[in-house]
Formats: sequence, C-alpha cells, structure tokens
Amino acid sequence: MKNRTIRMMCVVLAAGLLAGCGKKADGDSGKENNAGASAQLGFITGTGGLGDKNMNDASYEGIKALESKGVKINVVEPEEKSDYENMQRLFADTGEYEGIFCISFEQTDALSKVAAEFPKQRFVLVDSETEADNVTNVLFRAEETGFQLGVLAGLLEKENALPLLNEEQRIGFVGGSDSPIINQFAAGYKAGILLVNPDAAVDIAYVGSFSDPSKATEIANGLYENGCDIVFACAGGSGLGVFTAAEKMNGYAFGIEVNQNDNAPDHIIASGLRLWDAVMSDVGKKLIADELESGTLTYGLSEKTLEIGYEGSNVEVSDALKAEVDTYMEKVISGDYKLPKELEDVDRFLSEQ
Repeated sequence: MKNRTIRMMCVVLAAGLLAGCGKKADGDSGKENNAGASAQLGFITGTGGLGDKNMNDASYEGIKALESKGVKINVVEPEEKSDYENMQRLFADTGEYEGIFCISFEQTDALSKVAAEFPKQRFVLVDSETEADNVTNVLFRAEETGFQLGVLAGLLEKENALPLLNEEQRIGFVGGSDSPIINQFAAGYKAGILLVNPDAAVDIAYVGSFSDPSKATEIANGLYENGCDIVFACAGGSGLGVFTAAEKMNGYAFGIEVNQNDNAPDHIIASGLRLWDAVMSDVGKKLIADELESGTLTYGLSEKTLEIGYEGSNVEVSDALKAEVDTYMEKVISGDYKLPKELEDVDRFLSEQ
C-alpha cells in the first residue's frame, strides 16, 4: 500500500500541529500565508490512492509539476470514503493552503459540509460538482470518453476486426460504482456502441469499490464467460482486475484516464485518455495566481483534452478504422450529436439520429 496509512497519519499530525499553532479554527480560516512564504496546496486522493495508474496518479502529476515553481504539495490518501470529511477539515483548519484539491466524485457530500464551514478557503473538486462560492469544480464530459470507446468497440465487433473476437456481438462495461459519474461514462459508451452497431448487446456491471481489483477480476470473468469479448474497465484501481481477467479469459479490454495499455498490451486495445495532468496543472497555476473562480470548468473533445490512446498496445487497429472513429467525434465537437449523460437517455439519443 506504499505506506499509505503511515503517510496519511503523518500529514494529519502535521495538519493538527499547525492548527494548534495560532491558526484560526473557528470555521473562518483560509489563506493566511506569510509574505514571501512559498505557496502550499493540499491534495486529497480518491480511495484508490496514488499508484492506481488512473485518475489519482494523473491528477497528481499535473499538480506535482507546480513544485518546480516553488509550490509545496501535501498529499493524503484516505482509505475509506468516511475519511474524506476529516481530511478536508484538517487541511482547511490550518489556514495554510491556497487551495485544497479533492479528487473523485466520492468527496462531494463531505465537501458540501466542509466548504460551508471554511468560506475563505478555496477548494477544487475534481470529477464532480457542488455549489459554493469557495469551490471550483473541474469536470470532464465523461459521456464523451465513453462515446469514443463505444464507437471503437462497436465498429471492431461489427467488422470482426480482431482475432480474439467471437460471433456474439456482446460488449461489457465494469464500473467502480453505480453512481451518476460512472453511469455517464456508461451512457456514452452504450450510445456509441449501438449507434454504429445496432445488433450489439451491452452488459454493465459494478464493483462497488475503486480499490478492489480482485472483485473486478471476478466480475469481468463473468462478463467474458457470458460472451463479452471487449470490456471497458471504468473502475479506478479496481480496473486493474479487469485486465487480469482479459489475459486469463483471452479477451480484450479498454483502459481509462491514463494510458493503461502496458498492463496487458496483448489484450488492452486502447485507453480513453482524459488529460488530467494538463488540466490540473492549468487549474493549479490559475489558483496560485488568484485567478480561479467558483463554478464549474468543463473539458472534453472540443478542448482537445480527450484522446484515444493506442500507444503501447500490441492489438492492431487499422488506420482506416481509427479514421472512421474520428468522423463520429467530429460530430460531437460540431454539436450534431447531443450525447446522453444517463443510461435512460440512450434510446432517446439513438432515435434522434
């Protein structure tokens, strides 16, 4: 676990000591750095922690780039969702941080409480939204990533373009949780598949955790046994278990967030890249320059912050098929496609095309 618990305890202890050394603890604390002191940012990972080869790692890389500018970054890696509220409050209570980055939609409920207690503290909520004057929400349009991979999967199945594909036209999705943001990915994915391949079937399953690869392996094994030959791992650190299943069951998979292809290069076709490192570096720079406002910043295809990453995979997708996928993405950018954000809206989307 990379000494996650020990590191978390050390940072919490440091935060507590700072809070007890003359800093406000009355709910009105905020940025109180001494003149000339280097800026400090707090960074609270999602429960998968650093080393997830996913959103936590990608987001941290973007923020970590600010260290070259003299910015100090303190990281905590909560083990459970129940830790979020305490971690947020301990950081805010010190009054030492220009901004506190809260990674993952799972932090939303906790931050709704804590942000109200510390109105002068700037928070950045990543991959979710909450309304508060001191919170900046940072979102990718998850349905667009899902749609990219869905179109690719649907075309591959339709054209029987890979050697391990079967005749069943069945495609899988493993989500970390049955939640709005994960289902936003799933809605775009399903819409993309069925738009290009109406004869396909889509099986959707959930792990219930973003840090349980063993359970994800079990679930993915079941999907492959049920005839799915491509499974999208949309489950944070749990998604690594899908790749284990793909190798064992001789199937294919998609990665997410960062390029995960080297985890199983003979079985991972591609990864849906959300360029968190570039986005988070940009957000961090704006925060340090005091240019970050409340509200929501959204990123997607039109901002050139979403890509399909083929590099590192040994699975050969033809240039012609890649180009065909791109034609569908152009329709998203132009506004011709209004992608569904919820699974129940997929049929509506398809009927409009």
